[in-house]
Amino acid sequence: MLSEDPAVRAEGLEDFYAEAHDQGAVDPCTAASVPLLFAMADKPATPERGEIVDLLLSIGRESLDRDPEGIYFTAHGVESTAHVDIVAEMTERAEAFARYAADTDPLVRRPAIAAVGLFLADGRRTARVLAERLPAADGIVERLLIVRTMARLAGRLPATGPTVTAWLDDLIDGPARTYADAPVQLSALTHRFQLAPDRADFAVVPRAIALL
Repeated sequence: MLSEDPAVRAEGLEDFYAEAHDQGAVDPCTAASVPLLFAMADKPATPERGEIVDLLLSIGRESLDRDPEGIYFTAHGVESTAHVDIVAEMTERAEAFARYAADTDPLVRRPAIAAVGLFLADGRRTARVLAERLPAADGIVERLLIVRTMARLAGRLPATGPTVTAWLDDLIDGPARTYADAPVQLSALTHRFQLAPDRADFAVVPRAIALL
C-alpha cells in the first residue's frame, strides 16, 4: 500500500478492503491494523492518503453497525469483540480525523468529515469543526456532506440538538446566499424538518419548491 508502483498500491488497497470486510466479519487482525493505518494517514507523503482515510472510515462504520454488547465470529469461527476495540480506537484518535478534515486534498477531507461526525466524542467540538469546514468547503459534494453530517450529529449526540438546529436555521433563514448555495439550503431545510417534523412554520413544500 506504500509502494512506489501505483498498480501495486491499488492491488494492496483492494486486497486490504477485501480482508478487512471478509464475509462481513470484523476481525482482531483488522483491529490491530488500525494504528498502522492512522500512521500512514498522518504522513503527508503517503500516496493515496484519501484511500487510507476512507478505509479507516469504512472499518469504523462497519464496527459501529454492530451491537457493542454482542459477540461475533470471524470467518474462521473464532469469537471476536474486535468491533468494540475498533470503535474505542477510532474515538480515541478522532482528533486525527478533525485534522484530516482540514487537509488540502478533498479526497482526504471528505471521509474525514464523515468520521468526525461519527467518532468525535465532544459534541460541541464536533459541531464547531463541521461548522468551520462549510465556508472552506470545495464544491457542492463536500458542502452537502457537511450539512448531512451535522444533521446526523443531533441523532448521535442529542445534547447537540439545539446547536445543530440553530446552525441549520441560519443556513435556511440567515443572510442571503448565492444561487450556488440553493442545494445547501434545500438540504438544510430537509434535515431541519426531519429533526422537528411537527413544526408548522416551516412551510416546507413551497420553500422547497422555491429552492428547486
